[in-house]
Amino acid sequence: MVKRPRILWIGVVEDEGWAALVALAGAVEAAVAPLGYPTEARPFHPHVTLARVDVGAQHAAPLPKGGGKRLATVEVGQVALMKSEPERGGSVYTAIKTVPL
Repeated sequence: MVKRPRILWIGVVEDEGWAALVALAGAVEAAVAPLGYPTEARPFHPHVTLARVDVGAQHAAPLPKGGGKRLATVEVGQVALMKSEPERGGSVYTAIKTVPL
């Protein structure tokens, strides 16, 4: 069954960088869980979200999976803890804390 796409994203290739991002996400989750933030039941998949599709939007058929093709290599110099606030025209994102790597 084909579902209507809701998110267009690019995943991270499973290599040393991928493993480091998964470990970082786990460490952040472990650090904030005692503060009352719920942990995620689904496994973390490092990715970049390019777009979100409104539920009633008209769109073409789902895009095919990339098949593991490398699109780019990106060096990340910092990580930011972001606050997401839903607004009428879309979410507003605010950096709470930025940490250099």
